[in-house]
Amino acid sequence: MKQNIFVIMPFGSGDEYSGKVDEANFIFDEIIEPGVKKALGDNHTVLREVDKNKAGLITKSIVKHLAKADIVIADITGHNPNVFLELGMRYSLKNKITIVLAQEGTAIPFDIKGYRLIFYNYFKPKIARDAICSFIRSSIATKLESDSIVFDTFKKMSVIIPGILESRGDELSIKEPVMTWDEYMGKLQVVGNWLRPEVNEGRYVPDAVFGISNGGMIVADLIGKIIFAGKSTPILGLWAQRYTQEQDYFKNELNAALFNEIKKDKDKDKVFKILLVDDHLASGNTVIQAIDYIKSQLGEQTKIVFIPLVSKRRNYLKVIQEYLPFGYTENKKPLFNVSEEEFLKTIDTKANYFPYLMKQISESLEHISENS
Repeated sequence: MKQNIFVIMPFGSGDEYSGKVDEANFIFDEIIEPGVKKALGDNHTVLREVDKNKAGLITKSIVKHLAKADIVIADITGHNPNVFLELGMRYSLKNKITIVLAQEGTAIPFDIKGYRLIFYNYFKPKIARDAICSFIRSSIATKLESDSIVFDTFKKMSVIIPGILESRGDELSIKEPVMTWDEYMGKLQVVGNWLRPEVNEGRYVPDAVFGISNGGMIVADLIGKIIFAGKSTPILGLWAQRYTQEQDYFKNELNAALFNEIKKDKDKDKVFKILLVDDHLASGNTVIQAIDYIKSQLGEQTKIVFIPLVSKRRNYLKVIQEYLPFGYTENKKPLFNVSEEEFLKTIDTKANYFPYLMKQISESLEHISENS
């Protein structure tokens, strides 16, 4: 995969380099760019930040490059304030790869000597080129090692900007595979593809979409935006009060008040259709309680479709198969055009955590027993 390199350095119009612009160009042309090429061959692009001429001008484009670049090379010679600020942004956005350059004799105003710092002499460009090459190659080879003082301090830190970057501290990277936002949103899009034809053609019009707290409420909101935008279907939260001595998670005042309002306009013979969603199915206990509670409030004839975003415990799906998209029927016929195989493939994941709140995804019981 082609590596994107972004170079932040003084433009040469100030006092950072004694040779001004010519020296700045020499450092880039004869040290930085050939050092990168020696490490990566032609499998890279190098972009130099040259669109600023005065302190204080940092554009949105620069911030995006700091976030997206696979490698950032920063020359802090002359203590240019923009370079320092941009370097700080980079350290806060990406856990690697950031390489700091400084001409010999430059005072380092903060302690980054334990990180990738190269002192160079521009009269000896080959030595500097070789050092850049070595740092790049070793950084790529050491996949899990952080070179950001921020990520090294907060080892469970994560910064995720969907479609742009995903950076995680060493403890997360080493021990716990975390679901990417791309995977998360991809699963939502597949669920949307199951629902959209039936909803748009009027074959499936739920009276409400319920998300089980907490993660399911995120799923419900996003499905609402993907499928039900512009429609009258309400997106609601069903509060699972798990930390209680009560056996039923859903028998609480908040849910009771919500369903009292729903039942005010209920016709005696009305059969409600409810789309129930959650981010995760573990033992199935929560969803079974949710289904029982909804039916206790709206009637046993209530038609419920349940969609979990992920599950590693397929055996438990059999208990609720009639509520899942591939098992749900109306007039004794399947309603949704999704097979059991496709459904199981969609909800499968290798991740152990969701991309938010460090919420754990329960492993299958088979996996646990094999590794206990």
